[in-house]
Amino acid sequence: MSRLFLFSLKGFLHKRMRTTLSVVGVAVSAACVMLITTLGTVGTTAVNRELDSMGLNGISVNCDEQLQREDAELISKIDGVEKVAPMVGMYSSASAKSNTARSYIWGIDGNADFIITAKPIYGRAVNADDIANCRDVCMIDRLLAEELFDTDYALGETVTLKFDNGTVNCEVIGVCEADSGILKSVSGSFAPYFVYAPCTSLQVAQSTSGFSWIAVQSTDAETEKLCKSIEREFESINTTVTVENVSAQRESLSKMLSVVTLVLSAIAGVSLVVSGLSIMTVMLSSVSERTNEIGIKKALGASRGTIMLEFLVEALTICTLGGIIGSVVGAVIGAIGSYIFLGYIELSIKSILLCAVCSAIAGAIFGCYPAYKASSLKPVDALSSD
Repeated sequence: MSRLFLFSLKGFLHKRMRTTLSVVGVAVSAACVMLITTLGTVGTTAVNRELDSMGLNGISVNCDEQLQREDAELISKIDGVEKVAPMVGMYSSASAKSNTARSYIWGIDGNADFIITAKPIYGRAVNADDIANCRDVCMIDRLLAEELFDTDYALGETVTLKFDNGTVNCEVIGVCEADSGILKSVSGSFAPYFVYAPCTSLQVAQSTSGFSWIAVQSTDAETEKLCKSIEREFESINTTVTVENVSAQRESLSKMLSVVTLVLSAIAGVSLVVSGLSIMTVMLSSVSERTNEIGIKKALGASRGTIMLEFLVEALTICTLGGIIGSVVGAVIGAIGSYIFLGYIELSIKSILLCAVCSAIAGAIFGCYPAYKASSLKPVDALSSD
């Protein structure tokens, strides 16, 4: 095998420019595939983080009428329920210093830690003491702070939240990272600015004791069974509720994003096929140029298998080398892009290896015919050719 590799290296050096261009062509194709795959993976991870920050997790229980604290207690007694968090949620306008921004208000309860994952970068989050004492305080996201106060450090400022049936002035006690930035940029008003306030404070402002919905976290992965149990429990008290398995919807979205990434990678993979065809053309040209050399080797006793392996190794080496270079370059570019725009690096060694292997397989496939043609030459015909 080492001798075959040396013969292949000799073939490379025979036409250095042609070999270099062939390697570059494969590298560019592999880089495109790797870049799209990396960006797809980064995009899926980023969207999942955004959905986490928006509370799109677990099970959501809704009703045409407002839910009460007793409903949350009823759900908490069902087998399979780990945590229950009654929530108040609504679109509203948040204003301060003559600036106004459309926002989504989260009225959170003490058990909402599995729903609200936003962490403060300044100050603190709403705690159980704020909820118990019905304090008019809030934590806002960084983008809202910049929109209202022209700075992300807004601790001690006052934000006015206006509802259809009430108004509340909240002191800003914390500013969190705006995890919804990506979704906001691509979906406009769907993902607005976020404000997190005690649910009790919002209930007093609106003169109500009800909740918009109840978030539920299950103790195991069988959320569908738990959804049915919750529906049956409310049917027994003649109350109709809508139970949504938000985790399943998230999984469906993740699968859809994975399919989109796979399709885009497959489209980019067409470039590997084109590179493979160019490798076949180069190898056929190499066979024609080295006909006399092949004839001499056969006259000296080289078998068809040896000649075929020599050309296969040459095609395989070109594609493997180009695949490795392109995969690494594509992954590095994708990682740099994800760090610049998202603040973290997503790098998959498995994807790099897979892309390099696919390039090698393409080289083996498209190198078969030139190798077969070279091995099929008869010594007499090869030696008599010009």
